[in-house]
Amino acid sequence: MDDFGVRVRAARVAAGLTQLELARAMGYSTRSTISRIESGDNQVPMDRLDALAAALRTTPAYLLGQDGAAAEPAAPQAAAQEDDPFLQEFWRCAMRLRRDQQEMLLRLMREMGGQR
Repeated sequence: MDDFGVRVRAARVAAGLTQLELARAMGYSTRSTISRIESGDNQVPMDRLDALAAALRTTPAYLLGQDGAAAEPAAPQAAAQEDDPFLQEFWRCAMRLRRDQQEMLLRLMREMGGQR
């Protein structure tokens, strides 16, 4: 996988999306285009980059490797999330929230976990 593909996959997993869900959000009918992007076999046209970043809830700068703060590479547990129905549902629900609601949820989760 190239770096762009790695970042797309990491953002997709963090967003709790399957390749098919991301493909449909981008207007594709199958997951094969997303699979090829993640493997580095396909490039995303520049006029589709903003839509891809929006669907992944990240920034074009992160996807292009210009901003590491927008998302981090997938941690081992993030990769396992694809196989965990609970985490998939959790992320799908979280992604439906408005940004202010997501921030509130994150604050609550940090407080419950003893983090600031």
